[in-house]
Amino acid sequence: MRIDSMDTLHAMKKTARQTSSITMTLYVCGGTSCLSSDSDLIAEMLKQTIEKLNLDVTVAVKQVGCMLLCGEGPLLSIEPDGITYVKVRLEDVDSIVNQHVKDGNVVESLLYKSSNQHVYEKLESLDFYQRQHRIALRNVGKINP
Repeated sequence: MRIDSMDTLHAMKKTARQTSSITMTLYVCGGTSCLSSDSDLIAEMLKQTIEKLNLDVTVAVKQVGCMLLCGEGPLLSIEPDGITYVKVRLEDVDSIVNQHVKDGNVVESLLYKSSNQHVYEKLESLDFYQRQHRIALRNVGKINP
């Protein structure tokens, strides 16, 4: 199909979303800092663990580029929930899959905690991100460059 207008593109996007069987996507940071902390192994283990469960929903695991909070990595963001887990280790994979993916419960111990011990489920709520208006980096953490 030829895309000759923005309306055509938006219509194709809407159709693709409606026909997609993916109901949840796990984005695993693939930036240098996170990779050095085994984020690639975490992504692979997530895929294997999810596959073993034979869930009624389709869950995608995607390794993406840097998610911009390197000191808290490896990072894992779950959509459409908007939850981001920090300092994820291989040992955390079972909890993430069984508690969050399977049962829909947030794994509290993996959420970001500020210096004043405030807990953030969504990193976008941090002051650091609130003051940003991303243009060139708007897809950071969603695509693999």
